[in-house]
Amino acid sequence: MAAKKVMITGVSGIVGSSAYLVMRDAPDKYDLYGLGRRRVLSDRVKDKRAIDLPDDKHRVADIADLDAVLAAVEGMDVVVHLAADPAGGVWESVLRNNIIGGYNM
Repeated sequence: MAAKKVMITGVSGIVGSSAYLVMRDAPDKYDLYGLGRRRVLSDRVKDKRAIDLPDDKHRVADIADLDAVLAAVEGMDVVVHLAADPAGGVWESVLRNNIIGGYNM
């Protein structure tokens, strides 16, 4: 059976990068892709982990942008949605990332 194409949102964050690190050890099961606001890891990630996705499998986009989300997940078998604003301090960020972004996913 072919590996499932899996998009992990929030791949630059703590939880998303953790999921990536676990799933990348099963390349026969998962063909991994990542979606994040930036290519570099979040400042919240304190260890030396690395997300070694090639550029063609790492999408940089804002999940509040529906067109960008639709383009990023096209052709995926599975979406593991782990993107969010974990701080919850500024309403505009919570609205864009946790509500609008969650709805778009």
